[in-house]
Amino acid sequence: MCAFLKRFFAFRRALLVVFASCLLFGLSFLIKESHQDVIVLQYAEHPALDQVKKGISDYMNECCSGYSITYENAQADPTLASQLAQKIYAKNPRLVVAIGTLAAQAFLKKEKMNVIFSSVTDPVAAGLALSFEEPGLHFTGVSNFPDIEQELSMIELVIPNLKKIGILYNAGEINSYSITTRLRDIASQRWLSVVEATANSTKDMISAVKSLAGKVDVIYITNDNTALSALQGITKAANELGIPVFCSDIDTIGMGVIAAFGPDQYGIGVQTAKMLEKFLNSDCISCEIPKTPIQIAGSFQLKIDQRIAKKLGIEIRPEALSAANEVIE
Repeated sequence: MCAFLKRFFAFRRALLVVFASCLLFGLSFLIKESHQDVIVLQYAEHPALDQVKKGISDYMNECCSGYSITYENAQADPTLASQLAQKIYAKNPRLVVAIGTLAAQAFLKKEKMNVIFSSVTDPVAAGLALSFEEPGLHFTGVSNFPDIEQELSMIELVIPNLKKIGILYNAGEINSYSITTRLRDIASQRWLSVVEATANSTKDMISAVKSLAGKVDVIYITNDNTALSALQGITKAANELGIPVFCSDIDTIGMGVIAAFGPDQYGIGVQTAKMLEKFLNSDCISCEIPKTPIQIAGSFQLKIDQRIAKKLGIEIRPEALSAANEVIE
């Protein structure tokens, strides 16, 4: 009887070992299968970044449907962006795509992550790269730095007697600081003055608009996420004050701006996705990212909204209309 019990318990232990081994194998298989290829973190919801995301999504669905891609949005909240970056870090995807400067900066201290940024204005000033030619860190991607000279030429084409430009931005966004610094330099060469109004949040933007009343001929919105997130409120307040609003994001046409000149944000998304595709097929992503040059956004477009011009009593010259890629009547 004792011998039988010994054999029984020995057999049961063996079964338990086999069962445990199978369970561990199954779990490891599931973990491997659930490993994510790409996680996209978008900083805020506004037309520019939404179009970038759409460009990425459309291209990846067409070319690379075999890869798993998930999306996160920080809702223009730096704290949430940091929390989401930590959550993504724990999941350890093969690649991260960060849409917007503050989304990319959330991964600055996560050196083991491979990050492709998109729609980042000045990656060097943001600390994401040592240079455009050879980033040198764990980031590369596509920059959307606006062509300030052409944008000022566009504004002067619409408003010939331009003297004073108001710019709204969040001083906490390094992308906006870089653009404003560049704007001051170029404007001074054209004998134009720049009047700045800053706001730390979307709800403060309307007060910033009102502070420019009587001081500027136009308001200029660049790649500032805070201003773009509050754009419809900004244009409503500015138009009520008789101040035309210009923007560097062409996807804002129809939201109260009189004209917009800038890169095709959807195209930036596609450009980013092509980089993503290349890295997903790489044998050593972490080897290639520091050596891959940062790309610049492709073609720029001019769009004009005649409805806003008429509302403000501004007659846009024929040469401006003929230069536009799109005119909304």
